[in-house]
Amino acid sequence: DRILRRVEAMVSFNRLPNVKEVQFDCDWTSSTYWTYRQICNHAKNTLNAKGLRFSITLRLHQMDDDDCMPADRGVLMLYNTGSFKNPDAANSILTYNDAEPYIRHNDIKYPVDYAYPTYSWSLLYRDNEFKCIIRNIDLSDSSVYEKIDYNKYKVSRSTTAGDIRLSVGDIIRHETSEFKEIERVKSDMSRMHDMKRSRQIIYHLDSANLSNYTDNEIEYMLMAY
Repeated sequence: DRILRRVEAMVSFNRLPNVKEVQFDCDWTSSTYWTYRQICNHAKNTLNAKGLRFSITLRLHQMDDDDCMPADRGVLMLYNTGSFKNPDAANSILTYNDAEPYIRHNDIKYPVDYAYPTYSWSLLYRDNEFKCIIRNIDLSDSSVYEKIDYNKYKVSRSTTAGDIRLSVGDIIRHETSEFKEIERVKSDMSRMHDMKRSRQIIYHLDSANLSNYTDNEIEYMLMAY
């Protein structure tokens, strides 16, 4: 109830017109499953009584859940498919290899929309352990960052990135949302799922991210077929 009252206040304060749907996003686990399920059930009933839809975000591994969360609609997040804490992962944002085992599953009883990544980030590892996400770092200075793999850099001279102190020997993995991976995942998804009535979502939708893709690539991500 407090969440819904807060949402209602935000809608009113920001004068948002014609709101038809409220969406909850939660990375629930087995230990929080029943608590979150009760929250979703209450939110759905309350919003439906007011003529509003209730939707939730879904992870790929939740698409074969026999007892999925109650909602009117779901958004399948086709990103963060790998573990960013794993120093040996190729790309934690999205790879076909990470997504493929789950693509054929779709036991969700309500309509599902699809969200594709266009963002990038840099991950800092120290002594083979994940430390933090670094944003807006310039890795082009070869006197500071030694490229050791196609997306990995070793810090060769102590420096700072924003307010983050980098030490010699730190590893930075720069990850991007590669179109070839998005294309392979979406191509397979379209064969296993009915996308014709689904909404296609780009995350994040801004000019800086979209500048990394051609018009045809953006059109492909937004196409329902």
